[in-house]
Amino acid sequence: MNRNAFAILGGAEEIGANCTYIYSEGNGVLIDAGLHPQKRDKYAFPNIDALLHSKNQHNLPIDALILSHAHTDHIGGVPYILHKLPHLHLFSTRATRDILHVMLSNTIRLLTYNPPDPNYWNENDLEQYNSSILEKIELLIQAYPYRELFSLKSLNAKHGIDIEFFDAGHILGSAGISLECNGFSIFHTGDVQFEKQSLLPGASFPKRHYDIVFSEATNCATDPPERSKEIQRIAKYINEISESNGSVLIPCFALGKSQEILTVIWNLMRKGSIPHLPIFSGGMTKNISNIYDRYCYSVPRIQSGFEIADIPQIPIIREELMNGDYFKKPAIVIATSGMMNKGTISFELAREWFRQKNYGIAIVGWQDPEAPGATLLHSERNQQIAWGHTTLRRNCRVEKFSFTAHSRREKIIEWLSYVRPKTLVIMHGETDACERLAEETSNILSGTRIILPKYGKLYSI
Repeated sequence: MNRNAFAILGGAEEIGANCTYIYSEGNGVLIDAGLHPQKRDKYAFPNIDALLHSKNQHNLPIDALILSHAHTDHIGGVPYILHKLPHLHLFSTRATRDILHVMLSNTIRLLTYNPPDPNYWNENDLEQYNSSILEKIELLIQAYPYRELFSLKSLNAKHGIDIEFFDAGHILGSAGISLECNGFSIFHTGDVQFEKQSLLPGASFPKRHYDIVFSEATNCATDPPERSKEIQRIAKYINEISESNGSVLIPCFALGKSQEILTVIWNLMRKGSIPHLPIFSGGMTKNISNIYDRYCYSVPRIQSGFEIADIPQIPIIREELMNGDYFKKPAIVIATSGMMNKGTISFELAREWFRQKNYGIAIVGWQDPEAPGATLLHSERNQQIAWGHTTLRRNCRVEKFSFTAHSRREKIIEWLSYVRPKTLVIMHGETDACERLAEETSNILSGTRIILPKYGKLYSI
């Protein structure tokens, strides 16, 4: 066994049940433990058995789980991993720790509507997914602010690992993770956004050399449009729908995207770019917005002290979903889930939206190819669409907008040109995205070894 090694246990050439194993000088850590956005087969949770059943098992310690941020594809598998490895030390930023309970509670709901395939998973694998246990997980987390060094050392390791979080600019609490052990340096980007959003100012990563970098590649197959132009487009769209006496439904992830879109909409209203329409939101979005507001001074923000609670919002009442005022007069409805998964508020509201020719749905986030939101994007107006177990005629307008919280390819490459890693591991992106980042990086960093890792394979460095 070499002194350093790694394995991608989820998120290899896909956005899946993200999990990276890193071995250095006798220490072993996991970074993230996600639940796949759609799959419920053997790929639903991280492939921890690739380590536990490895021929080199006695050489592969697993001491800690470090969380880069609290999106479900990065933390939804935490209870499963803790069931397998109850001894793990847990680390995250303070904001991620505080958000974790809300997101894990939602994971229970996700697994209820879209349960794991019993051919691969049994009740024992999932017994940690109950409210009483989830409430205790956040108590296990050792939380640190950005740029505060802390250490971890395996029982039998000669040298420990020094760990540090850096603001990743993706969502509240998101972190790039720096690890150093006996002179060997590692950086894991997590999900990163180098450019400023409406709430967050963008990543602040170190511009120094690392021996190995693990980089996400979510947006690297395409060239996302300029953010300012997308803000102008959505303003025009809202004006057109409201002038036709219609309402706009914006499906949003409760964590990150909802707070961002609320801020975009509020800024447009304050500038007079769109009318002051009623804004409906609620459920998980409110719970997470409250945590955003708690950190309005203590983490980097575009406007220090600005609170989501300052934006006038009317709560969405699930029991009165089809009787809301948004069906009586023009309004903006920001509803979960962002991918319009079955059983969610955005999925149910869409049924009624489809009937209204003067209504519009604005898709503002990433869509898993198997999600209902992706089906909607590929549908045609005035044509039939499969929606759940029924087929409906879609009369409303549908438009796609790009408000990505993931970095552009050129910004990732720009940062890598400062770091000049000896080894670059590309993950968290579809195959074409990973390959394009690899190709363009190789043209600039000729001396860097680039790896597009295979799922579950152990690589020596």
